Amino acid sequence: MSGVSGNDQCRFCHTAVESVGHLVSASQTLLADGHYTACHNKICKYIHWKICKEYKIEVKDKVWDHEPESVTSNRGIIIFYDKIILTGRYIEGGAIRPDIVIWNKEETTAKIIDVTLPTDFGLNRAERQKITKYQELKNNLKNTWELKEIGIISVVVGQQDL
Repeated sequence: MSGVSGNDQCRFCHTAVESVGHLVSASQTLLADGHYTACHNKICKYIHWKICKEYKIEVKDKVWDHEPESVTSNRGIIIFYDKIILTGRYIEGGAIRPDIVIWNKEETTAKIIDVTLPTDFGLNRAERQKITKYQELKNNLKNTWELKEIGIISVVVGQQDL
């Protein structure tokens, strides 16, 4: 036998047609097993590693050896990684734990960074949702930390990027 099957159902969840898009971001079985979360976390870890290098914060030479701490800092830069950010005000929907927040205390600026891995069909929508999701946190941080500027960066990784 050649191992080829006439069945087009997903070999993991058996509930949908197996396709690259389904396997990369829609299989409930792979979701339950943590495959998507693991991919998301690897991307976040890489971004954190690159940010630390940019701000001359000591990190391991190889990204695969890097283990982000919840708070990393260096001369006026504070990087929060997967940490709840409290502002003293209630935020609708509990959007208080972005993947990464960079606070430049010297320049009084900040960046909220959040990663998402949607299907190809939802790339633009996923970007808008992340920006909308963290808008209230952005406004509250601007006041609480007395920032001149704060931005939201939505990192959208589609299946063609993987």
